[in-house]
Amino acid sequence: QQALDSSVRKLRSLNIRTGDEIEDLYLAICKMASDMTEQMRELRYYSEATAQMQNGLIITMADMVESRDSDTGAHVQKTAAYVKIILDGLKRKGYYAEKLTPKYMVDVVMSAPLHDVGKISISDTVLNKPGKLTDEEYEIMKTHTTAGKLIIEKAISTAHGESYLREARNMAGYHHERWDGKGYPE
Repeated sequence: QQALDSSVRKLRSLNIRTGDEIEDLYLAICKMASDMTEQMRELRYYSEATAQMQNGLIITMADMVESRDSDTGAHVQKTAAYVKIILDGLKRKGYYAEKLTPKYMVDVVMSAPLHDVGKISISDTVLNKPGKLTDEEYEIMKTHTTAGKLIIEKAISTAHGESYLREARNMAGYHHERWDGKGYPE
């Protein structure tokens, strides 16, 4: 934005005064450059406001799910913090350098609070049962991964092209997978 503003100032400082069509063209170019700069300023403002609103909605959704689950205790905030620590460590060590772009890392950290969004579909009796779940209850609890993936896929279909939602879908769907194949749902 500063570069655009500076360019407009430099253009205006030429102060062309010929009294003919060249001056008219110069004034038209100045106006066009000024208008474009203001439009860019507005776009940046709306883009930042939209990003803040998205972040707020993500945290609100995650908090709604977390407030239903008596065992979580700031789990979504801790998860996002751990995800950031892991990504920073991988980046620092040079792992997955082509994948760990600044945008990807922001998308993944933003997505982390949504990993348990599928718990919204789990009944309170199973979600908040004190003690160990029965095998049947555990199978129900495991469905929060596929339910979360479906919830976020619906959000993707309405938001068209939000890459952080693609990462959120992957987290929701696969955060209980294990390297040894004993995780779920796959």
